[in-house]
Amino acid sequence: MAGRGDPRHLRRPPVVGAHRLNAADQIEGSVLLHHDGVGHGQHYHSPCVTDHVNDSVTTLRTPEPDTTANRPGG
Repeated sequence: MAGRGDPRHLRRPPVVGAHRLNAADQIEGSVLLHHDGVGHGQHYHSPCVTDHVNDSVTTLRTPEPDTTANRPGG
């Protein structure tokens, strides 16, 4: 858990907790793609996220569980 003086709370939106896990648990076969950066809605703003999403859509395969999109520049 991020605490005082711990910058992790600045890197991900508040949905990083129970809400995202609850949503994923309701969709069989779903995988959460984590983005190690600021903000959310990264599909067109992070080349790494874009690559993972586009690959999932075109191949109908999800990323491996616990995948984090943190490639430099994305």
